Amino acid sequence: MQSPLLTMQATQVPLIEVRAAQALFSRWLQPAAAEPDSWRKARAHFAPRTVVDNGVGTLEISGILAYQPDLGDLIFDGFEDSAEVLAAFRRLEADPAVSAIILNVNSPGGFSVGGAEIADAVFSRPSPPWPGWAG
Repeated sequence: MQSPLLTMQATQVPLIEVRAAQALFSRWLQPAAAEPDSWRKARAHFAPRTVVDNGVGTLEISGILAYQPDLGDLIFDGFEDSAEVLAAFRRLEADPAVSAIILNVNSPGGFSVGGAEIADAVFSRPSPPWPGWAG
């Protein structure tokens, strides 16, 4: 039988490595200030879709999660900007008309930078229970 302490430490090591990488590279991972307006408009077009219906907010996440992906990755490779996902989640969270949030995720995964912030935002929300569905 495997020790629960060893199991817990083994699952936490990748998260610790992600946090260390984010701390080291946070200065370089900031969005480019010189991005043209046409690129910002295109990024807004590919932002995650949110819908509010009867007090339930739905955030649709589809594609490979990446932090500030290149515009070509958004258009041609189906990437999803994790910073935009987090911003959309925060907007739904701040909306007084939203009493529950559904995350509709259709993603094969993605890069480690950005996903941890989304997870922190979801789990810091003080509204258990956490219903889930996988199919």
